[in-house]
Amino acid sequence: MKKNIIMKKWSGILFAVLLVFLLVVPIMVAAQTTGRDERESTLDSITVTAQKTEENVQDVPISMTVLDSLEIEDRKIETVTDIALATPSLSFDNLNFGGWAVPVMRGLSSYGGNLSSSATMFLDGIPISSLFGFDSVLMDIERIEVLKGPQGTLYGKDTQAGAINIITRQPGNDVEGKASVQLGSDDKREYAFSTAGPIITDKLFIRLSGRHYEKDGQIPNTYLGGMIDDLSNNYGKLQLRATPSDDLEISLISSLLKYGNSGPYYNLASAMTKEIPSDIHGYDNSEIISHALKATYSMGRYQIEGLVTQREYKLDGLTDLDFSPLNYFHNQMDASYKRRSVEFRLSSVFEKFNWLIGIYGDNDKDFLKDTIANIQPQHRDNKTIGLFAHGDYHLTDKLSFTGGIRYDYDEKTFQQGDADLSNTYSAFSPKFAVNYNLTENSMIYTTVSKGYKSGGFDLLAPEGQKKYDMETLINYEIGTKNTFLNNTLLINLALYYMDISDMQVSSELSTDGTTFITNAASATSQGLELEITYRISPSLKIFGGLGINQTEFDEYSDMAGDYSGNTNPYAPKYTGNIGAQYRSSNGFFARCDLSSEGKTYLDKANRYERDAYTLVNAKIGYEGNSFDIYLYADNLFDETYDSRGEHLVFYSQPREIGAQLIYRF
Repeated sequence: MKKNIIMKKWSGILFAVLLVFLLVVPIMVAAQTTGRDERESTLDSITVTAQKTEENVQDVPISMTVLDSLEIEDRKIETVTDIALATPSLSFDNLNFGGWAVPVMRGLSSYGGNLSSSATMFLDGIPISSLFGFDSVLMDIERIEVLKGPQGTLYGKDTQAGAINIITRQPGNDVEGKASVQLGSDDKREYAFSTAGPIITDKLFIRLSGRHYEKDGQIPNTYLGGMIDDLSNNYGKLQLRATPSDDLEISLISSLLKYGNSGPYYNLASAMTKEIPSDIHGYDNSEIISHALKATYSMGRYQIEGLVTQREYKLDGLTDLDFSPLNYFHNQMDASYKRRSVEFRLSSVFEKFNWLIGIYGDNDKDFLKDTIANIQPQHRDNKTIGLFAHGDYHLTDKLSFTGGIRYDYDEKTFQQGDADLSNTYSAFSPKFAVNYNLTENSMIYTTVSKGYKSGGFDLLAPEGQKKYDMETLINYEIGTKNTFLNNTLLINLALYYMDISDMQVSSELSTDGTTFITNAASATSQGLELEITYRISPSLKIFGGLGINQTEFDEYSDMAGDYSGNTNPYAPKYTGNIGAQYRSSNGFFARCDLSSEGKTYLDKANRYERDAYTLVNAKIGYEGNSFDIYLYADNLFDETYDSRGEHLVFYSQPREIGAQLIYRF
């Protein structure tokens, strides 16, 4: 206990020191920026495709966090959940089983049992909204764009809180390769490689990537021996890119992620020690298979794009849910979640008016067989079609308007035993924004937008209530994006207010705890997002971000109580990060990152909570012409931030110290 108090004290002191450093140093050194070589010391501009056309991130009227390939590598972002450490207003409820993870953005999540997310991820255009397999492996990533607030106009359903856009680096004429090894705590071993180059110069290119990962678990099995939660997975990716002509580009990205884990990283909430006397060796042999085929054809000012994707998550697992030597609740899971999607877009860029129109369609086919309580297999079949239009009009050099609208139509069916349910949903998702350039490097914007989460079915509900409707929200936002001090200091700020209706929540039939999903709540989410980056010199930069959020139920009650005025579960009061990085011309590299989350309630009654916590990650090393070597520490002070609810406790990740060697060729 004394050790934890000392570590928390020192992590708090270090956080305070870096915060003062971030705020004070720019003022102290501002006078020294004049006369420096701007080509070496200024911040790099980043081109994004958040609005499905190429734009400078500072010109887009969306609050977003963008990480380029170098920043991804420097921060050691290797899976999707790592993105939250660098992103205000984003956190993850990670179940550590088969890549299960629930994104929480601006205080909204899929709490209540809905399998769809409030923030959809698009991995090379592949839409991923189910919590199953959400935490994918990331390799050879060119850019990550985290778009905050409703993105329904361009991205459709299940993006009412935001969207995560991940783009893989494409191969070209340059022959390149990389191999890396990581060794760390708890016998962690990670081996990875990537190689790319031309098959036919200027015409056909290829990239191959692969990774093997394994690490010993943290929860001893005191009955059978060994560990409950050993981790292992293998990942491979193939990319082909063809440019038959200057106007046509075709790319194919296929990947396979195969898990070989022992079991999930949780226990009974009443457990006071991190151990389980289980009579079985659980396993997680799930796999994810993804394909994305994209074609782009340019005709002067016009461009046609087509994207066809398929992603299948196959769940194969066994867990002991009685957490004892008894053969009482052994849960054998067999499931398949497959989504096929297609999208076609036509766009044009003119001097004052840029526009695009498109059509989107997808088909989800889900199967779930769960042996616990002899639940009968479930079959879901969901179809969606959407039509959308979006445009930017520059009235003057300073004033511009952004607007768009989308219509989606969803058709869903559900079968389980004698139950055969169907329903349809339709929604309009409009957006309107006004941008005004105060100076060449400063702009302000205001946005009004609407988003929705599609409805569904819950067989636990009483007759007449087994279908639940869409969840909708309207977002009001004002923001500013700025660079100062000869493009060495970036400050972006956004304020938002979201009015949420027909919120999909968990309601109790009686005081015995039986629950089902219903549209029983309305809520309000409001907050701010701030991001700062300051490049003090060509070698040194400091950075930080802060997201403050308050998501409260305006109305919400069931037979167990009235929750009006309570905080939405899994919505941290704040999320923040701060850090510094030094990279010298002689090869020395050092970096320190602090990320923090505020107090988080774990249930609708706000009886269970996770205290605020701060994680410290550090990395130091030497970078040569063809090799890099680093020492790193994740969760340096071994902070404990378990989520202990009414029934289960999900354990936090302990400190990991290791070394990484990278060879480039």
